[in-house]
Amino acid sequence: MQNFATWLEKFMMDHNLKAVQISKASGIHANVISNWRQKHSVPKSYSFVLLASALAYLTEQPRSQILDNMATAILWD
Repeated sequence: MQNFATWLEKFMMDHNLKAVQISKASGIHANVISNWRQKHSVPKSYSFVLLASALAYLTEQPRSQILDNMATAILWD
C-alpha cells in the first residue's frame, strides 16, 4: 500500500494535474498541497473533502471513489 503523499503524487501524474490547478479548484493554498506531497502533513477533515471534490471535478471521476482511495492511503501514514 502507499501513503497519502505517494497516492496524491501518482494521482496528479496520472491525470496530468498541477498543484495550482488543484489549488484553484479547491481553494486550498498551493503551499498546503506541497506540504502534503512532501509528507510534511496530511489533510484534515475539511481539506480532505475539499480536495476530493476538486479532484473529482478536475478528473470527472466519482468523488466517492476518490474519497475511498484517499482514505485508504491516509491510513498508511
